[in-house]
Amino acid sequence: PLNSEKISKITSIDIESIVTEMAAKGYSKRTLNLIINTTSQICRLARNNRAMMLDITENVKAPKNAPVTERTAITKAEEKLLWDVKALSPKTKSDSERAKRLPLIRMFALMQLNCGFRRDEVAALKWKNVKLKEGTITIDCAYNFKAKEIKPPKSKAGYRTIPIPDRYLNELKVWEKVNAGTLQGRMWVFPGRKGIITEGEFMRLWDVLLDAINGIDIGQRISFGRQKAKNKKMPSKKARLKMPRKYEFTSHQLRHTYATNCIAAGIDVRTVQYLMGHSSPEMTMGYAHLSESALTDAREKLNYNATPVKEKKKAN
Repeated sequence: PLNSEKISKITSIDIESIVTEMAAKGYSKRTLNLIINTTSQICRLARNNRAMMLDITENVKAPKNAPVTERTAITKAEEKLLWDVKALSPKTKSDSERAKRLPLIRMFALMQLNCGFRRDEVAALKWKNVKLKEGTITIDCAYNFKAKEIKPPKSKAGYRTIPIPDRYLNELKVWEKVNAGTLQGRMWVFPGRKGIITEGEFMRLWDVLLDAINGIDIGQRISFGRQKAKNKKMPSKKARLKMPRKYEFTSHQLRHTYATNCIAAGIDVRTVQYLMGHSSPEMTMGYAHLSESALTDAREKLNYNATPVKEKKKAN
């Protein structure tokens, strides 16, 4: 809304009114803070070029009542479903096409679950960065989905070499052989149809994965859409595609799950910080969530500490 205005004429009231309006529309506090921080960067650049005197975002804050979006780790049951997911018996040509694409997005998702990479890091991953004999992966770049170009990692901390858990490593060795038949497959670990996976392609693949986990085929989707259209509850074609699923999670939640599993396994925060490519341990702890097993383990330790010494000796 401010594109037509000269930056020297924009005030903090302008920014605050935009943030307030976005909050009223339901934008999360995280998104509002992102808007404010981005505006602040623009202001600093403008000040350096003497286009404005002050940082007009200095006193602008996201409303306290703005909704807070919380990304959580997926459950152990959902982890198992991801590992075990298989293509549904095809009933149509579209089902057959989806069945062919499922292994790609499954391995992509398992990479995030087992190595904690960001989506853009996985998309840009080349086989030359994967050392199957050593069982490691080196991250030295990422993919900008919007600009459609390779970029450096998010920060200096993003440059890292990560160990691959044995179970996934064994599947990755098989995956390399599966993709060795094409030029793109020999270059990219997770090749798209024309090279790197595009934003739209990834979204369609993610739908394929979640539908397979939930046992939803194309026929069920079409039937659901027709029923909703008949009941006039979903006016648009896009809305009709949003068939409710029992199990629903994002690729970024798999990164949260990786951090949670690392902490639960007893890996120290500094090491998890390195594995995640975070600039600070505080950021890492924002990704780690309590699990049921962690609470059970805490209860057992507390029970042991509360047991009298004599009883402990008898137990030993």
